[in-house]
Amino acid sequence: MRPASNTRKALSIGLLVLFLTVSSGCGNGGVDTASDTPETVDETSPSGGGEAAPLVENAWIKSTNGNFIFVRSKTPSAGTGEKLPVIIIVPGGLGSSMWYLDIQAFAELADEGYIIYAFTPQGRGSGTETDPASEGVENYNGLVHQDDLKAVIEYAKTNPLADQDNIGVVSFSFGISMAAGCLGRDPGLNVKYLIDVEGPSDSYVIMADAWLLDSDTANDKTAQMSGMFGGREDTADDPSAENIQWWSEREALNYIGSVTSAYMRIQSEWDHMQPPNQDYQSFDYPPLWYGNKHAVDLLNAATNGSSVWTRMNGEDIGNPPNALYGYESQPAYYSGNIDGSFDNFSVQLKKSIKEMAGRIF
Repeated sequence: MRPASNTRKALSIGLLVLFLTVSSGCGNGGVDTASDTPETVDETSPSGGGEAAPLVENAWIKSTNGNFIFVRSKTPSAGTGEKLPVIIIVPGGLGSSMWYLDIQAFAELADEGYIIYAFTPQGRGSGTETDPASEGVENYNGLVHQDDLKAVIEYAKTNPLADQDNIGVVSFSFGISMAAGCLGRDPGLNVKYLIDVEGPSDSYVIMADAWLLDSDTANDKTAQMSGMFGGREDTADDPSAENIQWWSEREALNYIGSVTSAYMRIQSEWDHMQPPNQDYQSFDYPPLWYGNKHAVDLLNAATNGSSVWTRMNGEDIGNPPNALYGYESQPAYYSGNIDGSFDNFSVQLKKSIKEMAGRIF
């Protein structure tokens, strides 16, 4: 069964949001493993060599509320007989994660023995053959989208090649709201690790309100973000009970302390959305804001919470695990910014995934 095409286009905010794309259990129901037999798609080897390309499969799976969401997977075609590690990609912004399958990190990992899953949350997808539209309406990474992620995790576990004890979730930007919400609400999903790529912590950060602290209106992003979220304001600017409740489902800081999985935060010196950046390097307003405060807040909450292991960035950076940070005691970050050196970032992302998949926590 294939749901009717949804004409609603996935929203994005420029190239930054496209790249990353800009952040109780996950529902009570389980996943209806698939509405029909997964469709196998032929694909040539990305390396151009004679080896067989990963097996690409498309499937429609049922989420908790009964709507069907689209899932695409890549599975190594030449198995060794051993169970394989699994990666589930959570998209940034308000898009799907289809295109992430083709970036260097995930393309190479699929060649090297990892099963990769991408999915389109409800209400998203362009309706094209390469980006089918899932049923439902946009939920902005709230409980419905968190249930979608749970459905994908449970669907991945039905793969007979999957290593049930080596499932990782990799979230980009705003995708951390979906990932932390899902895993924090349902630690029983047995996800080994969560890698969070520069995700926002709360409504203040999601709305990019820190940019309003200086007197330069040219760098303000809040109006743009408000438009992306249907005119919403953060909870400080709109403290109504309805707005506070709406954001409570979508603030990763509310959930990350309940995530039992190992947690790695990937953070560059210049965040892809938050100040300061390479154009505005002098941007220091403690205690309300300082560079990468959102990253420190999330890492500290995970470290003080239920996570079995935490660290800022990959092992090559040298930050110790399970450390706490603050304004006067910052961790080491990757130099530059992700958007300006995406190829280099993809290499580092692959290293971090392999590190987490290979670790014993």
